[in-house]
Amino acid sequence: REAIADYLSVDPSWILAGNGGDEVITYIINTFLDPEDILLTHAPTFDMYDTEAAVIGAKTISVPDLPGFKRDWDGIAKAVEKYQPKLTVLCNPNNPTSSAIKNRDMKHILTFCNERNIFVMIDETYVEFAPDIAEITAISLTDEFDNVMVIRGVSKFYAAPGLRFGYGITSNHEFLEALLIHQNPWSLNSVAAYAGERMFKDNTYKQTTYLHRIFS
Repeated sequence: REAIADYLSVDPSWILAGNGGDEVITYIINTFLDPEDILLTHAPTFDMYDTEAAVIGAKTISVPDLPGFKRDWDGIAKAVEKYQPKLTVLCNPNNPTSSAIKNRDMKHILTFCNERNIFVMIDETYVEFAPDIAEITAISLTDEFDNVMVIRGVSKFYAAPGLRFGYGITSNHEFLEALLIHQNPWSLNSVAAYAGERMFKDNTYKQTTYLHRIFS
C-alpha cells in the first residue's frame, strides 16, 4: 500500500490491494448491491460488471453510447433519475472503445451522483496508456469525493496479468472497512506483493514504456 501511495500521491490508508482488479470489482459490487438492486453502466464496456451483478441477482441498466462511442451523459442522467441505482460504473478509458472522460467532466459526474447518494466505481485499468494521464485520471478527485473508488491493476501497462495484483483507492474509510469484511485473507500472494512494490518504483520502465507508446 505504501508503494502504491507513493506512486499515486495518496494516503496509504485509502488503498485496498487485491487479487487482480477483477477481485476488487467483485468486492465493490457485492458490498453495494443486493438482489433486485440496480447497477448503472454504459455500453459497450467491460462485461464483468454486469456479470458480477447478475451473480447476486442484481439488474444492470446499460445506457448505449452515442455514435463515435461518446458517452450519452443526458441518457445516463435520465437513467439515474429513473432507476435510482446504488452503484454506477464507468470504465475510463473505456474497454473496448478507448474513449475517455476528462478529469473536469468526471468531477461533474461525481457531484451529480453524490447529490443523489450514488456511489461511483471508476475502472482505470488502461489509464496509464492515456496521452496525458493527469488529464484523465480521477485519483485526485478521491480527496474531494467520498462516493468514488478508482480501480487499477498491473496486468496491462506493466504486462503482468499472471501476478493477479489489482488495487482500489477511496477516501471513504467506512466503505473500505466494509470491503475488508468480504476480502479473502489470502487475497494477495507474496510474489505479487514483492513484484508490485518494485514495479511502482521502476521509473526507467515507466519512462521507456511511455516513449514507446508515444512514438510507436
